[in-house]
Amino acid sequence: MRILFMNSIKASGWRGGEKWMVEAASGLNGRGHAVGLAVRPGSVMAKRARDRKIPVFPMKYGPDIDPMNALRLKHLLRHGRIDLVCTNFEKENRLLALATLRSSRPVIVARKGLPFIFNKWRYRIIYGRWVKHIVTPSESIASHFRKYSWLDQVGISVVPNGVCADTYASDRGAGRLRESYGVRPDTPTLGFIGDLAPQKGVDYLLRAVSGIEGRWHLFIVGDGGEKNKLEALCESLSIRGKTTFTGHRDDVEEILPEMDVFVFPSLFEGMPNSVLEAMAAGRPVVASAVDGINEVVTSPDLGILVPAGDVQEIRRAIVGLLEDPPKQREMGKAARRHVAENFSVERMIDRIDDLFGRLIAENREVD
Repeated sequence: MRILFMNSIKASGWRGGEKWMVEAASGLNGRGHAVGLAVRPGSVMAKRARDRKIPVFPMKYGPDIDPMNALRLKHLLRHGRIDLVCTNFEKENRLLALATLRSSRPVIVARKGLPFIFNKWRYRIIYGRWVKHIVTPSESIASHFRKYSWLDQVGISVVPNGVCADTYASDRGAGRLRESYGVRPDTPTLGFIGDLAPQKGVDYLLRAVSGIEGRWHLFIVGDGGEKNKLEALCESLSIRGKTTFTGHRDDVEEILPEMDVFVFPSLFEGMPNSVLEAMAAGRPVVASAVDGINEVVTSPDLGILVPAGDVQEIRRAIVGLLEDPPKQREMGKAARRHVAENFSVERMIDRIDDLFGRLIAENREVD
């Protein structure tokens, strides 16, 4: 198979969808398929892809209606004899539509990590004429899309995200996170990893921990547009000295094991990699009971689910775990087993490989 992944996220962007694409591309590349990524030049994605030996095609994503960019993409599709293109954002779908307007086209698969297809004319046109299939990580998102009758002719497949549990060995870290920020070795630590956006509900987490007495320290790992607001909220809650904003870090697998409790208070989700990674690292998880997370934390022994935005319940769950270290350990062990058995990268790549192969075969039969 000849596969092109397209992602128009800004050069500094690196979130769940980008992780998924690089992981999927690397896995398919390792199975002998010809795989490439069309991403912005000099981007984080380009670097991560090259680190994994994935060919990168620099693409200067600009306005959707850009004839020159469409011509460059058309040449890439034709010269590379691409069988299938997997996109991440609607910008790529619109650019593909322009590039293949009067020519044969590869199979176009839209990967949707969030329920962001809307009942508007531009979606109806693109998904009615160009997009062949939708891939999503959760049943809840698939169910949302199935409500649109005009998507009936578009296939929808659920491929859960996957992580490599061995990457997140529970004995790594060795205190370097605490040491880096001057936190005492015996101080209980809480952690959040993700994009600092309103969706993630970090403000609810800050309000929750502000009511916890005693020693604790919160590490917030990630960047985003809400960072300044969240730092100001810490000041107003008088917890700035007990909260560290680390910014983006490339060593998540090293620092996760140092978080005694991982908290993910998101207001809505597809299937967050951060929760899977924390569970793979053997960390007890407190997370919002929203679609996607519900499909990962499927029983009370795997984590504690709380109503999204409920400060009191978030606080109660955190305190309960901090006061019960044996429960932390048992929950972490169960979570690690669960992820290794049900959300492995190999299982994810198997499903993608089978799906893409079937779609390409079907397309050739039609031709």
